[in-house]
Amino acid sequence: MNGISVQLKSFLQEMIKILFLFVMIFFLEVVALYGIKKATLVESNNFLFLSMACYATIPVFLYVIVKKIPLALTNAAWNVASTVYGILIGILIFGEIVSVRQWIGLGLGAIGFGLMTSVATSKT
Repeated sequence: MNGISVQLKSFLQEMIKILFLFVMIFFLEVVALYGIKKATLVESNNFLFLSMACYATIPVFLYVIVKKIPLALTNAAWNVASTVYGILIGILIFGEIVSVRQWIGLGLGAIGFGLMTSVATSKT
């Protein structure tokens, strides 16, 4: 029983590290998306350079994640999350309008991610 608890603890610690890396990626991309949109509104290269720096940093975190999780699953998680917070930034910060069709597309993306993760977990 003790061996199982040690393995579980080790697994959870590894998952927390990976989750932290994903959060860092999401944070960097949120800042980058904000900077890109802001750069188009105020015509300032400073926001564009900030976005470029954020996007240049993301591969460092992806490199560590892909060592632990399959690339397809990592990419799917990143794409779905990017779509969700991209829409939220557009709506909440910049007042953009999202159509019903776009909300349906977002839902289908989430379903696709769910299917990918269930297949990935069942094969490992």
